[in-house]
Amino acid sequence: MAFFDEVYQAYQNAASSDCCSVDRYFSVGGYPIQLCFAGPALIQSITPALIHLDAETDSEPALRICLWDSESTNVRMPSPPWKEEDYLARGMIRGFGDGRIQVAYHLGNFILSILDLERSLGIFWIKDASKVMYGDRASPLRAILHWWMRENGRQMLHAAAIGTPEGGVLIPGKSGSGKSTVALACVLSGLQFLGDDHVLIDDANPPIAYSLYNSAKLHPDHLGAFPELSSIMSNNSDTGAEKAVIHLYPQFPTRVCKQIEIKQILIPEITGSLTSEICNSTVAESLRALAPSTLFQLAGSHSGDFQAIVEVVKKVPIYKLKLGTDLYQVPTLIEKSIANISIAPL
Repeated sequence: MAFFDEVYQAYQNAASSDCCSVDRYFSVGGYPIQLCFAGPALIQSITPALIHLDAETDSEPALRICLWDSESTNVRMPSPPWKEEDYLARGMIRGFGDGRIQVAYHLGNFILSILDLERSLGIFWIKDASKVMYGDRASPLRAILHWWMRENGRQMLHAAAIGTPEGGVLIPGKSGSGKSTVALACVLSGLQFLGDDHVLIDDANPPIAYSLYNSAKLHPDHLGAFPELSSIMSNNSDTGAEKAVIHLYPQFPTRVCKQIEIKQILIPEITGSLTSEICNSTVAESLRALAPSTLFQLAGSHSGDFQAIVEVVKKVPIYKLKLGTDLYQVPTLIEKSIANISIAPL
C-alpha cells in the first residue's frame, strides 16, 4: 500500500509539472474508464487500439488509470520495495500482488502496472515512452484491465471474436493457430470484428463478448494474404521479427463491433488442404485451446480465471474449423455456421 501511494504521488508530480496533461474517456466492457496522461508522450502508443471505444466525458469513471513516463516528465519512479530475486514470470513479484493491490513489473522494457482494487485506481509507468513495444501498442494496459475487469464480471480471454447481426463466434488458440488469419479474412469480407487476440466475456447465457482492442497482429510472412492491409500497419518501418500491428478503426468503422452474443466456439486447426470445413468438437478441446494461452498471457492469473473459462465453454456449442488455404471460403462457412445452415465443406 505504501509503495502504491509513493507511485501515485510521483504520477501527480509528473502531471503537475507538465501543462499538457490530458484525460481521455472510453467505454470498456460496458464500464466508463478514464485515462489520465501526465503528458502527451504516451497518448499515441496507448489510445489507437482503444479509439473505437471512445466515450463521452460526463460519466463518473468506474476505473481511473494514470499514465506517465520518466523520460519526458523528468520524474523518476520510486524505488520498488522488492529484490532482484523476487521477479517471476509475466512481470509478477514474489510476495506482492495479492488482495487489494495488484502489481506487475516488466524488467525488459521497464514497465510498471499497479492497481488499487478498493479505489479502482490504476497506474501505468514506463521509463521511456518511445520504448513501448509493438505488443503493448496492440493491447495496451492489459494487466490493469484484466485485474479490474475480473473483479467486475468480465473475464479477459486470449481469443479472437467475429460475428454477424445474428451473433458471434469465439476463436481460441495459441499463437500460430490461425485465429488472426480467420479474423482478418472475415472482417475484410464484411463480418463484424470484436478482437483478434483479446476480448472480454460476460458470463451470461449465452455469453456476451465485449471488444477490447481494435488492433490485429499478423506474422510478416502472412501479410501477402491481405495486401489491402499493408497501408494501415502501425509499425511498418520496424516490423522485422515482430508481428505487424494493424488498427482496424477508423479504417473499417462499420465492421468494428463493441459487443455481441457468442453463439459458438470455433477452434481453428490448420490442415494445408484447399477447402475448409467445420465439424463437431468437445469441451475438453475447447479448454485446451483457450485456457493455457489465456492463463499464460495474463499477469496474476489464478484459479478463478480458469473457472470463468470453464463456465463460458459449457454454455455454447463447440466446433472445430479445419482451416484450408483458400481463405475466401472461410467467412461464408462461418456465416452459415452462425445461422445454423448446413456446415458441410464448401
